[in-house]
Amino acid sequence: MKNDEWREKYLIGITEIDDDHQHLFDVIAMEVSELILNKDKVQTYFSTKNIDDLLTKIKQHYHNEELWMKGHQYPHIEKHQEQHSNSVEEIEKVAALIENRDFSNWISFYLTALENLDGHVLEYDKKIGEYYQELGFQ
Repeated sequence: MKNDEWREKYLIGITEIDDDHQHLFDVIAMEVSELILNKDKVQTYFSTKNIDDLLTKIKQHYHNEELWMKGHQYPHIEKHQEQHSNSVEEIEKVAALIENRDFSNWISFYLTALENLDGHVLEYDKKIGEYYQELGFQ
């Protein structure tokens, strides 16, 4: 997806959060590209460090969002935090399947992370952006 297409689809209007989203999507895209390029070497090229790094970035992003929501008294923070927990739990379940470093398990892991991020931004984070605009910010 081109950068301008990405911005139009996922932009919520809060620079810090938008930048985090862009970074996460870029990291996932880069990892999937590397995975495909190294498909025949997946057992030696990829490790649990790849999983841990991505999960750490996702958890840090969710933490940053929650700090922003608390600081701006976002009224739906509890529902949003619950979604964050559910998202991490789902990604961790798929990550737990990667014991034998099988290519299909790695693809499932990254697709699950991507689907969770995509759905999260479009369903939940867009609402934060709307709230931000209601507060009078542009």
